[in-house]
Amino acid sequence: HNFGDYDWYVGDKESTGVAAADNDDSFAVFSAGQPGGKAGMITGKIAVPSDGAPVLTFRTFPLKNDRLGTNANTIEVLIFDGKEWTTARTVAMSSLPNPEEWNKVSIALSEYRGKSIQVEFIGCCMSYPAVLLDRIEILADVASDIAITDLRAPELARMNRPFDIDVDIL
Repeated sequence: HNFGDYDWYVGDKESTGVAAADNDDSFAVFSAGQPGGKAGMITGKIAVPSDGAPVLTFRTFPLKNDRLGTNANTIEVLIFDGKEWTTARTVAMSSLPNPEEWNKVSIALSEYRGKSIQVEFIGCCMSYPAVLLDRIEILADVASDIAITDLRAPELARMNRPFDIDVDIL
């Protein structure tokens, strides 16, 4: 999608003052010259895992400045299944729990399991000059593949002394 003369670019700590979420010293930045400016960044085709619970995750960094007030910027995430673009989620920077930190955003992709998709991130600068995006991943979420079935620990433990905890995992 073309929204005008704005683009995403590669930023780093030197240019933004923010360290990358994945410690590789680079991340995507969208910056608009005026409120309401938008730009889209589209991936190539990505194979969604056919096993597990596929999920798209990324990190975004909601900037905070008392002078500018609430960060009203957004990232709209769209999925293209080969036929049509569908909005999967719109992330408002003001809704994220940790301003001035990288926040993880997850979007379930179960309906695209085993298919190839494209993802578009549309940054919109409403009140702050930039939207930051890093560590984009599509993977099978395996968090529900294990479970603790039994946990055994002593009723009392002495402070600063080691003790054993036995765990049975399914």
